[in-house]
Amino acid sequence: MSKQPPYADRVALVPDHVLDTINAALRQARILHPPYRSLMEAEAALREELDELTAAIREGYQSNSPTTASASMTLEAGHLAATAIRFLIDCPCPVNLPDPSDPN
Repeated sequence: MSKQPPYADRVALVPDHVLDTINAALRQARILHPPYRSLMEAEAALREELDELTAAIREGYQSNSPTTASASMTLEAGHLAATAIRFLIDCPCPVNLPDPSDPN
């Protein structure tokens, strides 16, 4: 049995507002786009979303409006996370994902 760090019971896995952002992006993506038909298509979508987040971050460096820059980065980070989740849902992965309820 692995020993938990002393602060493990105080660490939230994902705050609700972050899950809300990701779920909204995931819902929109699944309405607008069919499931990925191949790993190559999924990879292209992931790269596109990463590029968009990178662009939003770079614009944030140069922005005179931190609120606008932050909103854009949050939106794009939500899109990237939703795309990664769609990858897990749509693409047959040869490796089984770990069961989060399994303590080992």
